[in-house]
This record gives sequence, C-alpha cells and structure tokens, in this order.
Amino acid sequence: MDISRSPIHVLLNDCAGSYESGATREIIERELRDAGREYRIIGLHPGPELSREIPEAVTQAEAAGAVVVAAGGDGTLNAVAQAVFGRNMPFGILPQGTFNYFAREHGISQELPVALKQLLTGKVRPVQVGLVNGRVFLVNASIGLYPFLLEDREAFKANLGRNRVVALLAALYTLLLKQKFVRLTLIDSEIRKCVRTPMLFVGNNLLQLKQFGLFDSEVAAAEPHDPALFGVTVHPKNPLHLIWMAIQGLRGDTEGIGKNILCFPFSSMTVSRNASWPQRSIKVATDGETCLMHLPLRFEVRPKGLFLVKPA
Repeated sequence: MDISRSPIHVLLNDCAGSYESGATREIIERELRDAGREYRIIGLHPGPELSREIPEAVTQAEAAGAVVVAAGGDGTLNAVAQAVFGRNMPFGILPQGTFNYFAREHGISQELPVALKQLLTGKVRPVQVGLVNGRVFLVNASIGLYPFLLEDREAFKANLGRNRVVALLAALYTLLLKQKFVRLTLIDSEIRKCVRTPMLFVGNNLLQLKQFGLFDSEVAAAEPHDPALFGVTVHPKNPLHLIWMAIQGLRGDTEGIGKNILCFPFSSMTVSRNASWPQRSIKVATDGETCLMHLPLRFEVRPKGLFLVKPA
C-alpha cells in the first residue's frame, strides 16, 4: 500500500497532549506543509457528538483516498481505530497521551515533530488488535476493579488537576474502598476456568505486560509470534495485599506475587459471570474508556486488524 502521495486527514483531540491545542495544530500544519502534502485537520471535541464526528471524518477520508491519522491520547486512538477497523485503509497515529503504549510498541515517537516525520516517510504494515464483543482495543480491556479505577481517576483529576500524584491518590482510593471479588467462568479453546478475582485484564501490548512483570519466560512459551491476547487475573488475600501487589508490579518485582497472578495466552475466550442473580451487562474498560456491554463477553484477536503507518 503506497501512501507517499496520499492526502493526510488528521483527527485532532484539542484537549490532549503536552502542547497547547493551538501549538499542536501549528506543528502539524508546518510539517505537512513543508513536506508538500495535501492535508486536512479535523478538530475533535470530547462529548456526545464524538461518536458521530469520527465515523463521518473517516468516511470522508476514505472517499478522498487519504491516510486517517489520530492525534491524541489512548481514548482518541481507540475511537478512530474503531471507525477505521474493517475498512482496509491506512491508519496513522500522533501519540499525545501519558503512557502511549501502542505507539511505543510500534516504534512511533512520543515527540510530535519526530512522529510527523515518521508518518511522512513510514510504510503501511498490518498490526494486531483485540476485540471484545466487536469493540476494538489497542492496548487492553478489563472488567472488575479497573473500570472503576479509571472513573475515579477522572473524577479526581476534574477536582484536583491532571498529574500523576492525583492519579495515584485516585488509585489508592479505588483499591481500598471499591475492591470487590467477582466469580467468572472463562472458556478458552474448550478449556473452562472458574475464577474468583477482583479484576480480569486482557492485554494486547507486550510492552505494558512486561512493564508490569506479567510477561516472563513461562508465558513466552506460548510463542509470541503466534497471534495471541493475554488474560490476567489477580488473586489477593485482602485489599492491602492488592495494593502491595500493584506496587511490586510497578517496580517490576514479581517474584513474591507470581503465585497470586494467573497470566495465560489465548486467541479467543468467552467470559460469563457466576452470580446468584441474572446479570445481563457488565462495565468494561477498553483503552481507558468505560462502557456497559452485554454478557457473555467474547474476546478475540485479529492479527491484521489495522493497517498502521510505521517507521520505515
């Protein structure tokens, strides 16, 4: 897929990034103009209109034979990837988030001018994505405690500001006060697992799994070159033990917590909840955004889910 002369349509989240919104736009315009590329910048404004704006912008880009480029944090990248998925069109990213796991795994710079140069000289390559009930996730999806942690983090940031100290306080609040165990049935290739856990985490990013010490030689025996997602369940003794496990994981010291974590590769998996009352839906987080999904959940890997512009 040759994109050397294709127009570039940038879907820009005006609220994301380390630059001011106007500065981000100026940098993008300057680099694309200096390269002599035809381009268009579409500003995105988080809110109820976003679910309509992004598909419309992607459809217009497809009609123009353009490269769709998502500029923003994980939520923006996910929303644009969802609209691009299944269209067989080139997808570029300009990461503006905090951790940028998806960009880092694929060698895309977190510095905007460098990322733009990589976009202009890059090659299109198929990359793996995960799906949960048909919804794309680039980095991870989860149920249980983690979706509540994300919501508490946003509430804390709205009141106290956006920084890592506030995020840490929000995490401690969630871990101490909202830790509940759920009973789940996991069916993977006819293998049935019944688990009691505060959280099921499904990863599509080896960089993130390695950072948290969840990808070791034993897990690697599943042959990483095979398309796979990685399921993780944690089994703490009490809320304080889970906090200790989280701290050890962030430090990369998993020697003492390995027996309390189950990590397993799979290509597809069905998840249902064992409860004394019928439950039709459950809260799910995908790449930092939460929503309700109908049970059972169906997780699956798509080895060539997106056609990403990667550094040459």
